Amino acid sequence: MREFKTQIGFDDLLADADRSNWEHRLDRETAHLPSSMDEGIPHFRALIERHHEAMMKGDVEAVMTIREEGSKLARRLNGGDTGFLA
Repeated sequence: MREFKTQIGFDDLLADADRSNWEHRLDRETAHLPSSMDEGIPHFRALIERHHEAMMKGDVEAVMTIREEGSKLARRLNGGDTGFLA
């Protein structure tokens, strides 16, 4: 009996390329952030302090920047998933 090898379709190649590009972009965007929980938790606590200070000053631009950094930190520590944001 003849065996057939599974062939990857064009859609599969595109999906793989999209995922790879997304992972590379995430790596570039989060390279400055900690990559372990041991380093990430103190960094996150500092973000919370900075966020509080920016909120008290009414600095909306700083608040949004800090929130984005927090989201990037979550994605970096969770393998690309932000987890639960409340």
